[in-house]
Amino acid sequence: MADEIAQACEVEIEGIKMVFKGSLEAAQLLARIMRTLFNWGKFGYNHHQDKKLHEKGEKTFKQIMDLSLEHGAPPQIIDVREEDLKEVLRIAGEKGLHWAPTIDFTPNDKLTPIAVPAHEVVLMMSIQQKVASGKLENLKDKLNKVDSQIAEEKEKLLTVKPDERKAIETKIENLTQAKEEASKQAEHYEMVVAGEIKPMEIGEYCSHAEGTSFEVHPERALAELEKGVEPGKKVDAKECFQPIRDKSLMPETGCYYYWADSGREVTRKFNVDEKTGMVWSQYGTISHNGEKHIFDDKNMTKEKWNEEKLPELLYAAEMFEGTELRAFDSYEKLNAYMKFHGKVKSQAEINIENAIKEGKEVFSSAEEQREIERFISEDRKSRAFARMNDGHVSVTVEPERLYWSQGKLRVMLNEQEDILIAKPENESLKNGMVTFEVEKDTQILYVKHDGDNLVSSSKLTAEEAGKRINKLTKDAATAPIQTKKHSR
Repeated sequence: MADEIAQACEVEIEGIKMVFKGSLEAAQLLARIMRTLFNWGKFGYNHHQDKKLHEKGEKTFKQIMDLSLEHGAPPQIIDVREEDLKEVLRIAGEKGLHWAPTIDFTPNDKLTPIAVPAHEVVLMMSIQQKVASGKLENLKDKLNKVDSQIAEEKEKLLTVKPDERKAIETKIENLTQAKEEASKQAEHYEMVVAGEIKPMEIGEYCSHAEGTSFEVHPERALAELEKGVEPGKKVDAKECFQPIRDKSLMPETGCYYYWADSGREVTRKFNVDEKTGMVWSQYGTISHNGEKHIFDDKNMTKEKWNEEKLPELLYAAEMFEGTELRAFDSYEKLNAYMKFHGKVKSQAEINIENAIKEGKEVFSSAEEQREIERFISEDRKSRAFARMNDGHVSVTVEPERLYWSQGKLRVMLNEQEDILIAKPENESLKNGMVTFEVEKDTQILYVKHDGDNLVSSSKLTAEEAGKRINKLTKDAATAPIQTKKHSR
């Protein structure tokens, strides 16, 4: 009981109080995401503020919150399959229900989140179950047909000519993959129909923002969203480039994959084999010297693709299996990401700039100040940090701060300080940051300079250099923010 009380956090946003179980850090994330959702409805995506609150149909998230709290509980979030959403909402409208589109933190999972007043969740779920029941029957028919196709192809193996055997075996394996893909969808619909997939509480929904730009700075992410920048997590390149065979999994558009650290792109187009009815993909990329490369997984098993063609695609795209990519289902979304990601100011930042110009107070509230200062602190902390473990020092740093100089890896700590490392080990790239290891007793050259002029140099052990890195990062993160206040 004591543990439960210790984990109970009260969150208040715009006068609305909610209590949920979780850490203080989770509560802070929840508050920031909630405030962002309120602003999303307020500043441009949905223009329903002039409607009566209780009128049926689509609302803003804030309106759904108000409707739900009238009945004593916050709204809940329901994930609906993209292909079912239109029908679910059509029936919901006929029955007088209310809902609000909400930010999709996982845009490539074929599920669309909607916010529903708590007292209407049961009815909305029953509508989803009805739609899912119809889809489930269709999928069962489809699986029976695939089973028949597999059995037919296996019979052919009994009398097939030696030179035709490989093609039939490949077809059987790909049909089996298509069956597995359709079976996973059937399992999802079975769980929906059985009521085993529950709606999400607000806290659980907001936790999906982890790993996206909304976790670092929701206001700036919202400003980017309104410019068409889709939120989402990065995905391993190998996972991105896996064959799919079932037509129901084929996106209506192509896919576009982007590695922001290098600017590399891979496009993926989906096709249906008229003879087999199965999906195959064509991948395209352009190397740094302008050479075009095209690959496809037609008439290949997944195993053969991963062994033979995937390594060639990754090599041509100058990527590796661990490369983390952003995925988009249209070139317009990719273009918006390249054009605006990291380049758009949040409304709070704009307000601060305008306040300074007009000679007004910089921060309108302590809450706004904390939000801006937190972002600047996180931004500074992302530059570099070190960890000490088991005889090694692990250094994580932005790739832009690394380059080779006279056979050594040079790490730019700031504008005046660098370290040079002769033998970095176990280099890897994750979440846009490079990590490498150095034995803790390794001698590292520490350099202070003024532009091109050397001021001083000294030798440090890797352990001492790691401590220096962390001190510089901490000092930068905690330094006062230079935002001048003006008296009225």
